Amino acid sequence: LANHFSCAKSQINYVLATRFTTERGYLVEGHRGGGGYIRIIRIRPEGTLGDVIRNEIGDELSERQALHILERLCAEDVITRREAELVAVAVANKSLSNPYAMQDRLRAEIMKNVLLSLTR
Repeated sequence: LANHFSCAKSQINYVLATRFTTERGYLVEGHRGGGGYIRIIRIRPEGTLGDVIRNEIGDELSERQALHILERLCAEDVITRREAELVAVAVANKSLSNPYAMQDRLRAEIMKNVLLSLTR
């Protein structure tokens, strides 16, 4: 893309990161290298998962908040018990090896991306 538009690769990354966010209802997937790709997916604007992602998961999310959200989604039959358990393991404090100060930010991003994947 950078070659096509005659710009720096960082400009492409900036545009994708700022224009196509989960809060705006997009999921950006990509693979670098030869044969790589960028896929921008528009998620359904309505529905419980989209609402949770936009309204309840901010830039940071504690482990307790994440578990409460998963419990509610499971109780409302939006996700299965198995899906909730898998996400809970992924966002648990012991699964996040980043410094403690970064765990809540990383947890929020993981929750958003996993729930976005479940909306497809």
